[in-house]
Amino acid sequence: LRPWIALHSEHDSRHVRIWVEDNAGGIDPRLLERIFEPFFTTKPIGVGTGLGLSVSYGIVENMGGRLSVSNGEAGAKFCVELPIV
Repeated sequence: LRPWIALHSEHDSRHVRIWVEDNAGGIDPRLLERIFEPFFTTKPIGVGTGLGLSVSYGIVENMGGRLSVSNGEAGAKFCVELPIV
């Protein structure tokens, strides 16, 4: 398996959307509902803080946008949607 990361974007008159997708197998569906919670991590204690995605979610939300995640065909797929101002 050769790892890859793909970027895709689109826009309409009101929003721009940017997707980041990989082929790393995706995220356990049980974790998807908690992935943006502060301090949530699957890493061992002392490795990471579990704040990265939570902070990112808050920044995007404060900008009037939306950050979402799903599993694509080959891996995880994140979407950042921001309003055009």
